Amino acid sequence: MKVLFGILLLFLSCTWLAQAFARNPEMRTEINTARLVDLNVRVVVIGISPELVNTTYLKWNLPSIKFQQYLNPGVTTGARYRLNYEFIFPSREFEDSFAQYLKSIAKLEVFNNPFFETNLTNTFYPADLTENWLRYHQSDFYDGSVPAYTLVLANLSRTVPSVSSSQYSEYIKKSMSNFTPHYYNMTYYDSDLYFTLRRRWMTSWGGSGRLYFIDLSAGPSNVTKQLPLQWATKANNITFQTPYGSIWLTQYLSDWIYGAVEGLFAPDFIYPIGFAKNFIIDVLVIDNRTDLRIPAIDATLSPPRIKEELEKLLPLSEIEVKVRFINATSSKNLTNIIVTSTSPGKYGNISVIDARPVYNWLSAEGVGHLKDFFNITERTSELHIPVMAFVFTGEHQFGFTFKEDLSDDAESIWGVALGDVILISHSSHDLIRGNFTERRQPQRGFGLTNTIIHEVGHMLGLTHPFRIDPTQDFVASVMAYYPYEYGYSQFEKDSLLRGYTDSQLMAAKADLREVGPNLLNQELLLSIQRKLEVVERHYSEMSYAEALPVALKVRREAAFARWVTETISIFTTGSLAVFSVSSIVVLITFGPRYLRRKKFE
Repeated sequence: MKVLFGILLLFLSCTWLAQAFARNPEMRTEINTARLVDLNVRVVVIGISPELVNTTYLKWNLPSIKFQQYLNPGVTTGARYRLNYEFIFPSREFEDSFAQYLKSIAKLEVFNNPFFETNLTNTFYPADLTENWLRYHQSDFYDGSVPAYTLVLANLSRTVPSVSSSQYSEYIKKSMSNFTPHYYNMTYYDSDLYFTLRRRWMTSWGGSGRLYFIDLSAGPSNVTKQLPLQWATKANNITFQTPYGSIWLTQYLSDWIYGAVEGLFAPDFIYPIGFAKNFIIDVLVIDNRTDLRIPAIDATLSPPRIKEELEKLLPLSEIEVKVRFINATSSKNLTNIIVTSTSPGKYGNISVIDARPVYNWLSAEGVGHLKDFFNITERTSELHIPVMAFVFTGEHQFGFTFKEDLSDDAESIWGVALGDVILISHSSHDLIRGNFTERRQPQRGFGLTNTIIHEVGHMLGLTHPFRIDPTQDFVASVMAYYPYEYGYSQFEKDSLLRGYTDSQLMAAKADLREVGPNLLNQELLLSIQRKLEVVERHYSEMSYAEALPVALKVRREAAFARWVTETISIFTTGSLAVFSVSSIVVLITFGPRYLRRKKFE
């Protein structure tokens, strides 16, 4: 009977103890947090009278709060940006000075314009020089006291050669011989295999700094297919001096601003981002060529260039680029999946290797062969990014045969970032593309370096800058399509460092919610508060590279403060439990003796 009584008491005590631990779990749970911060956007309007623009209505047309998202899986990051707009209309003298500079760097060329499909006198301005001039002269229209992104919208139809509003009717009638459109251009070279690319038909540019410039009067361009302002007004019978003309113009400007804000200044992320001390870019180059053996496969990429560009994007992390080369025939199973995934149809002159069955064969949720090629270790301080870069024979490339793409206009892909692996495909003809272009560049082509840097950007969370507006394809970024940049834009560097800082502070906030002040953590909480003030100061100054390391310290100290709180709670609970169990043991041991003694007394 004594034993049963003791067991019952012990059981009740243990049950109470389990409930106490359940109320103070050691495993941390996710706590929904949000962060609201200011982001300043300065809009500079050149060549449009301020009397024609209702800035109150303009601001109403623009987003005031940006809820940042992870597009895949389609959830919010928790960060919200309060967008503060400033509108500036520089003087006529500034407009004339800018136009005068453009004339000094202009180059006129008479040749086929791909939008008009006829020979025209085209005026070109070097895009990078134009951006540099505007950045240098920003002090002419603001004092720089408030850190901000700057968007310059310019109507230069009065001051530089442009298509005129009256020529719109001629364009409709296909009479275009006297047109004089203007554009912005850049020249690029593939750093691996030396192919030269001339990108002529741009109407905007930016990204070397925090300035983006859109020439509303440039073009039209075959890339964006958007009408310049003077043609858009003619096509819609707009007269600015009428009440609706002012409304129309204000809305027109808001659309350009919206594209820049969403695509450049406050972009979403394609995948959830995660800061790591070490990033390993593990590249496996698979040579599948059976037709040509030039160039040598190891000449198709530059690990130092990949490392260099990623170090600029991730200045607080160590970057390691590992490269291996194999022949596809060294893996019979890999060769077989490539052969069986090759579509019998052709898209133009491209033979498509369907990427979906290949990815299924590789992915852990599919057949699971990715582990046969990569030894991926799971470490919290390390992010491992596997890259499989195929060089296929002839004009074979990866493609996706989605139903929307099953037409003659479907295109193959050079690369795709799938979350757990990057697939890249260049054909043997891509490596010597200059042998097949209209203007021959013998033995010159496109290597793998540029494509790898682009796809790694996606794996880190970066989206295409032109996701909202095709105008933002004209930006100094490897994430854009039309240029051939190797580096990431300042906008992307900002967004990633800002995103890392936001995520660290939100995680710290979640930890601190579980921390109550006590004698043991007072100094620690004061230290955290001081560091938070430093982070927010750097953040408001847009010094994100300085904000992040302090945010990482805040995160570590907040996690430690929570651990201390939970340890104290567990110790207190444990002490009570030990006291309870000890009392039971004493009761079982000495209780019956005491009762017998009392009975005989």
